[in-house]
This record gives sequence, structure tokens and C-alpha cells, in this order.
Amino acid sequence: MGARFLQPLERVLSAITLHFKRSAVFGPEEISAMSEAYDFALRSSLTPPSESAREAIAADIIAAACTGERDPQKLAGRQPLRPVEAQ
Repeated sequence: MGARFLQPLERVLSAITLHFKRSAVFGPEEISAMSEAYDFALRSSLTPPSESAREAIAADIIAAACTGERDPQKLAGRQPLRPVEAQ
């Protein structure tokens, strides 16, 4: 596996690990908020994000939700500015 693939994968695994360490449970409302934030983040991209970029966006949203944030706009707003890779 190339280094470009491992970094997003590590971010996703890190977010999932954080989720379980904090014993966070996401119910239907939280999942809906995270889904809305993810969709917004993808729609906000100027170009279609690559698979690795989508994984990084998902990991960032999960990590933010683990802190207790439930507002979809705030979850999506926590996305760091990063170049979006074309697929």
C-alpha cells in the first residue's frame, strides 16, 4: 500500500478507536447529523473528492461527533481546509 492510502486509513481507524475509547454511542439522531454533515462537506467541494479524501472527511466528522458535537453545520464546519483530490 502506498503512503497516500495509509494516511486516510489511519485517520479513519484513529477516529473509530477514539469513538470506542470514549464509549460513545451514536443513536439515530447523531447518525443523521453526521450523515448530513458528510453530505454537506462533499457537496461543498469544488471538485469530486477522491476516496481517500472522503475517508478523511468521514474520520474528521466522527472525531468531532465523539466530542459531543451534534449540529450538522458545526460538524461539517470542523473540516480542515485541505486540497481536494480529483478522482
